[in-house]
Amino acid sequence: MTPALEPLYTLAVAVQLIPFTSTRYLREWLYRHRDEFPRRYQIIGFRRARLLSLSECQRIRAYVVKEFPLSPQRVASPRHLKSRRAKNS
Repeated sequence: MTPALEPLYTLAVAVQLIPFTSTRYLREWLYRHRDEFPRRYQIIGFRRARLLSLSECQRIRAYVVKEFPLSPQRVASPRHLKSRRAKNS
């Protein structure tokens, strides 16, 4: 049985999956961690496009996105949403 192939994403798509603010910052981050994430390119049109696999995107996301545990007293609702009060009172 052959192993399933992993999907590959361009940096423009990977920026949205990870999330990063722009491809420039993702490229800089990948350059700093170049030993962990080897380069993989594909020719698209007349240009080379760097590709990241799904597992690489998940590993980068685990490095970049931090999970903050909630205390039992803290409610898991966003601060910008306020409860609506009745206008009649």
